[in-house]
Amino acid sequence: MITAKKLVLALLLSQVFPVPVVPAQEPAGARANQTPEHAGEGHGSSAKWPAIRPFHKSYWFHTPQDMYVHDFIRDASGARIYEIECSTPFTAQVKDSVFSWSGQFECRIGIPGARNLPESQLLVENHNADREWMSRGRFFANQLTGRCASYPEYGRARHFYLRRMAVTLLLSDIGLRQTGKDPSKDFKYDLRSFRLDIDVRPDNGAQRSVAGPSRYKEPAPVSASQPGAELKCDVRTDPS
Repeated sequence: MITAKKLVLALLLSQVFPVPVVPAQEPAGARANQTPEHAGEGHGSSAKWPAIRPFHKSYWFHTPQDMYVHDFIRDASGARIYEIECSTPFTAQVKDSVFSWSGQFECRIGIPGARNLPESQLLVENHNADREWMSRGRFFANQLTGRCASYPEYGRARHFYLRRMAVTLLLSDIGLRQTGKDPSKDFKYDLRSFRLDIDVRPDNGAQRSVAGPSRYKEPAPVSASQPGAELKCDVRTDPS
């Protein structure tokens, strides 16, 4: 559950240390980490989504100001059908965006031109989501360190299945630094640099209209009074 304290964690401010690289591929059990394909959908599951062209690109960011991606997923004819956008909340490119960016880095997939949920952020956990942050598309630095980095669906690798697509977001070569700020009010770590791999491939079994939730619970802070510090990532909630 997102607390009010986590929502106010927005500012990033300086010893960079690396996080080990993980391969840019989907692990064998990734689909099993998701809830059933149509659980929580508020409508029928027979929607016929258009077939897509595979998409794979890698991006390297060396400063927070570089952290911006804008691209498109295309159908078989080459027409743009979905928009990919990733950013920090403070890059110049999103200053006038109607999308409410949050986290320390966030990605969205939406229908081009859409201004309202869920069409503007198809990675949300529920078709009735009313806040943009209600997805695993946003990343925090404390999710990318130690055991948390490999925690299923809330670490460096996130998998989403929707609209006949399998989407993977993977962060690697991560550079962090300690901010020196009070973790009860701000982030303990600053996200300074990383590589982002975005992989989208056809998957006829993915019939949700939105991504939906993971079967794993979001890791909670070790200390409830310090949500910007370390998380409890040593105990996992296994899929049932």
